[in-house]
Amino acid sequence: MDLRDDLEVETLLFGLDEALDNITIGLIKQDNIECCVCLNYHWGVKLPNCNHFICPKCYYKIYNGYVSSNFYCENSEPEYPEKPSYPYKNKDKNKKIFYSITEDDRYLEWFIDENEDLYNSVKFEDNLDVKLKKWFETNKYIKQYENDLIQYNKHVEQFNNDIEEYNELYAQEKEDNSQQLCPLCRL
Repeated sequence: MDLRDDLEVETLLFGLDEALDNITIGLIKQDNIECCVCLNYHWGVKLPNCNHFICPKCYYKIYNGYVSSNFYCENSEPEYPEKPSYPYKNKDKNKKIFYSITEDDRYLEWFIDENEDLYNSVKFEDNLDVKLKKWFETNKYIKQYENDLIQYNKHVEQFNNDIEEYNELYAQEKEDNSQQLCPLCRL
């Protein structure tokens, strides 16, 4: 599903009939017309520059543009990068690790239940147990996680650039395929 397409989003939210009705608000409508574009019988809308009627789906494509299948073949949409997984999420293992580091139970629950939160707080917490702080600063899995986060942030930045470029190409494709002319009289 393409969330950039108003008709698809409205169809998802309200159903096709209400979506078509919503995108043609303010236009003159007539029941049971034969659309000169798709040749289906449907209610239609009067085109703004002439007296011809076409079905609302064709009206939407002609006046808002469409994205061709070639566009999707030639331009793949960038995928959002996957965030690295924090290495210490297992509470049972965290408890064993905690007691191998220190006997000070003040941080036990925090270490076991909210290890990632504690990891993020280590940088700002001055009163933290010295052994715990050292463990967070020297643990090889935490260091790997930090390196993965750096790479992840670079990938997110690249994704943001790529998706911006993709959206511009997408908008240009819709504009290029938007005739905004009557298919019969070309007005």
